[in-house]
Amino acid sequence: MNSGSTELVLAAFLLSAVLAIVAAVVAISYYIRRARLGDAVKNERLVAENAELAERIEAKKEEIRSLDQKVSERDRVAVEVLALQAMLESLRAEYAALEDARHEIREVQSLAAEAAGAYAEAKQALDAVRGDHERMEQELRRGEEALARIARQEEEAKAAAEAARAELAGLEASLPPLRAERDAALRIIEEARLAERGFAEMQARISELHGEAQRLQAALAPLRQETEKTISEAAAARMAMQEAQLALRAFEAQKAALEAQIEQLKRELSSIPIPGVDGPGGPLPERELLGELLSPPNCLASPPALRGAKRKRAEAEALHHVSGYLRAHGLNYHERTLKGFHTALKINDFAQITVLAGVSGTGKSLLPRRYAEALGIHFLQIAVEPRWDSPQDMLGFYNYIEKRFRPTDLARLLAFMDPADTAALSGVDLGEKKSLPPMKGDHMALVLLDEMNLARIEYYFSEFLSRLEVRDPYRKDAKPRLDATIPIDIRGLGRDLRLFPSHNVLFTGTMNDDESTQAISPKVMDRGNILQFAAPAKLEGAAQSGTAPEPEPEAQRFEEWRGWVKGFGDLSASQRSQVDKATGEIAVLMEGFGRPIGYRTRDAIYAYCANYPPPDLGREIDIRAALADQVEFRILPRLRGVEIESNLSAFERLAMLIGKELNDEPLAERLNALTASQKDSTNLFSWRGLTRS
Repeated sequence: MNSGSTELVLAAFLLSAVLAIVAAVVAISYYIRRARLGDAVKNERLVAENAELAERIEAKKEEIRSLDQKVSERDRVAVEVLALQAMLESLRAEYAALEDARHEIREVQSLAAEAAGAYAEAKQALDAVRGDHERMEQELRRGEEALARIARQEEEAKAAAEAARAELAGLEASLPPLRAERDAALRIIEEARLAERGFAEMQARISELHGEAQRLQAALAPLRQETEKTISEAAAARMAMQEAQLALRAFEAQKAALEAQIEQLKRELSSIPIPGVDGPGGPLPERELLGELLSPPNCLASPPALRGAKRKRAEAEALHHVSGYLRAHGLNYHERTLKGFHTALKINDFAQITVLAGVSGTGKSLLPRRYAEALGIHFLQIAVEPRWDSPQDMLGFYNYIEKRFRPTDLARLLAFMDPADTAALSGVDLGEKKSLPPMKGDHMALVLLDEMNLARIEYYFSEFLSRLEVRDPYRKDAKPRLDATIPIDIRGLGRDLRLFPSHNVLFTGTMNDDESTQAISPKVMDRGNILQFAAPAKLEGAAQSGTAPEPEPEAQRFEEWRGWVKGFGDLSASQRSQVDKATGEIAVLMEGFGRPIGYRTRDAIYAYCANYPPPDLGREIDIRAALADQVEFRILPRLRGVEIESNLSAFERLAMLIGKELNDEPLAERLNALTASQKDSTNLFSWRGLTRS
């Protein structure tokens, strides 16, 4: 085979390849246009959804841009097809020009037969592609028409959107009056509901009044009869009154005669000397008039002597000793209870009495007694009687028959514990006795008013509270103020005798919660801490009896005790901030309850927080525990009698304050449990205490 034949074969193969490429390009263009037509059909379906047209216009625009890109791609492919066709024509011209090589073509016809067949197949494919191309052009024209319709619909949608915007602007302009009308309608509906509720209440009240009127009418019948009887009796009374007026005149004459006789008797009495006061015998000695007041009470006999001045104990050590002493006596008080009682006694300048309340038999009286024994504090227990109605019942009275003052143990204790000797007992001439026992100004005493609410506390203890409150803050060797002393009237003494409740005498009391006792007054609540002992959840077995330790053999020095007392300035800035925040929230809540608190309560809370014992030496005071104690001791008892249902949200906020901010979940849970149970029974709150485990 010569070179001419080879070139012809190569040209045939090249033509076949070109035709195959053209067929592939046409096929690809067909499928591309077919895909485009699918998108156009999809756009027609989307156009049909007119409700979503406003939100999908931008998507349609994006699709239009995509179609434009595809149309540009189609034009590029068409240009390439034209170039290939031109190349084909050029090849055909070259084929016609090769006349001299036709004889060689005949020689290779057998070789070109397959190429001719392939060419025929390619031609058929090309014809098919051309037909498809024509159909695609028709579909493309239909797509362009659809795009034109979409463009028209887009314009219509834009116009509709503009109209909608204008309508929306009009609606927004009309919205404020519509809202005002809606608010007015809601107010009218609410007023109608209130009126309907009030009408129902009025109907119920009218029914009650009708029933009450019927009962009154039934009760008026005997009253009418009684009135008629009274009228007849009044007539008789007028007659009797006239007779009484006559008798009154006679009595007035008799009264004038008696008054003259009384004046005569007074003149005669003034001339008669009183034995033991004046006259020939002269006044009785002071030791006779003062009587038993010159004898120290038995409670000062134990412990007999002061603890050595060099033997000083830290407060934490003393409390640890008290805790062990209590446990040894079978008394398992929680650490918070012991610390609370101890701190309440320390702040007697701000809270003058510590009250232990609860049901009988919960260890209220034993705590102060064992506490005093453990520390070496003189202890005096006084049983309050139901007939008490004046300070005389606490201090004693002057016996006019015996011409002696009959003091109580409390009066004697105050006289002998007073370092200033306000009663001036040390200057009394004792005759054979040269001097009184030394005043125990550096000793301490704890007075327990047992079952103090058997009588009304404000009757017999009110003057004491007032004297205790007006005392100046403790200063060593300071003289007591006159209005802080209690006068004692002893006829014939010749001087003013007064008793001073000094700072080294601490007052506590117990209260039983039962029907035979009086409720504690707001005055006492405001001037004291109330530790409420809850009824035990279960009665466990009795404590094992054994050898209990002996009381402290040496008396507690008051100077050491005062060293444990702190001032507000001992609180850090962060602690003061905590107390300020909590006290402010408590004040707001109490105002909402209708039980507001004042500066006295605020100062007492501050003093309690400053004096709360730290967990250990060198560690900070737990301010949150101290604040939770004050809510329990000073706030919850004040809420007695508050309606729960109408103040439920305030009770919930108080429980949230206790549990979340003061970190005392047991106290918060106890408050929630009490409000829930009492709401369903009496609907009146009463604090019943908390047993800590």
